[in-house]
Amino acid sequence: MHIRDAKGSRTLRISCLVLDSEKQVASRLGFNKIWGGMAKYAHVVMFRSNISQKRIRLYGPKYEEILVPGSRLSRAQLFQRLFAALFGDNGPSILLNLEGLVDSAFLLLRHLRALLRSDFIVSYLFWFAVLAAYIPGIKQRVIYREGGAEWAQFQMHTASTLVKLKYGVLGVRTYNRIRVIAQSELNKSLMISAGVDPDRISVFRHGRVDQTVFHPIRPKPKTNVLRFLFVGRIVPEKGVHVLLEAADIIINKLQIYNVKFEVVGPAVDWDYTGSSDYYESIVSGISARKLDAYFELRPFTEAAELALVYSQSDVLVLPSLVDAYPSVVAEAMMCGIPVIGTNSGGMSEMIISGENGLLVEPNNSVALADAISVFIREPELTYIMGSAALRYAHKHFSLNGASEELLSAIIGKYDERY
Repeated sequence: MHIRDAKGSRTLRISCLVLDSEKQVASRLGFNKIWGGMAKYAHVVMFRSNISQKRIRLYGPKYEEILVPGSRLSRAQLFQRLFAALFGDNGPSILLNLEGLVDSAFLLLRHLRALLRSDFIVSYLFWFAVLAAYIPGIKQRVIYREGGAEWAQFQMHTASTLVKLKYGVLGVRTYNRIRVIAQSELNKSLMISAGVDPDRISVFRHGRVDQTVFHPIRPKPKTNVLRFLFVGRIVPEKGVHVLLEAADIIINKLQIYNVKFEVVGPAVDWDYTGSSDYYESIVSGISARKLDAYFELRPFTEAAELALVYSQSDVLVLPSLVDAYPSVVAEAMMCGIPVIGTNSGGMSEMIISGENGLLVEPNNSVALADAISVFIREPELTYIMGSAALRYAHKHFSLNGASEELLSAIIGKYDERY
């Protein structure tokens, strides 16, 4: 089956704009398969910062990739130091936004002709959507695919001034000029509450995982030490400081020593190579509490190795103060381990507390320590809940039918010709 234009003369052409790092979240592998799978039905053109001949051969003649090298401003130490000096803790975020604006403007100017040949332009780049929303001939083709935790911040009333301006003001105006694909029903409802026209919003659930990569890898090490894992950016909103405080309670107050905490992820952001005051505060906080023997911090790793890290751990702990629909929850469950998360944002849609994991209030280290202690007291729950997590992941997070679902969200009811 091929989806053709209104005249039936040619196959529908869909462009996808995604410039983030190939090593970002490991679910990039699932992303590739979803978009590659759509090439069975439409002509797919990927604008990305890394071209793979292997992908091009794999997904066939109706799949192509166009190289768009990013400016990489956020990787330059000069800019990192300058923005940190000017804006303090907001420096990395402002620098990344500037980089996104520069890259989006370049892409729009350099590839305007190719984009105008597209029936639909799906942008994972916020600033491209903002610019394109005001360009006749382009704006009616553009669909922004949102994927961050900003709307969950509005729900939790924790959005910063920068986020309020970017999404609550500029984002709402932009979305009402184009279309948007929300990552969850919750985010859709939050957008509508903020003033976005419901008819402009489709939903394609985030967190789809390539189960050929993420699956249980056995056997686990035979040890009486329980391994608690964190995977994600080491930033305040992910609540790594709450995990540190909970570990302090367990080890120094409750004097439970058969535990290990592993923190996997970059400081600040996936493409931001510098450190941050927050990251350094976590490192110094571990030492100040004399927890060095119980913590291991390591950079983000490749997908295959990350699947092994999940499988060799007992529980994923994601103590986010606010989050959207985190892929790491789906990845961990697909590897057969339960998840301790917070009832903020989309995690409450992913975790059934007491079945495939536990939910606690955000920013509550005592509650988090209590949840961790449940598994310490009853280690068999790691297997019971882990098995339930695996079943849940296969039902809700697999790639089966994902290409068709995304295609439906792109075409939607907005244009009945297709």
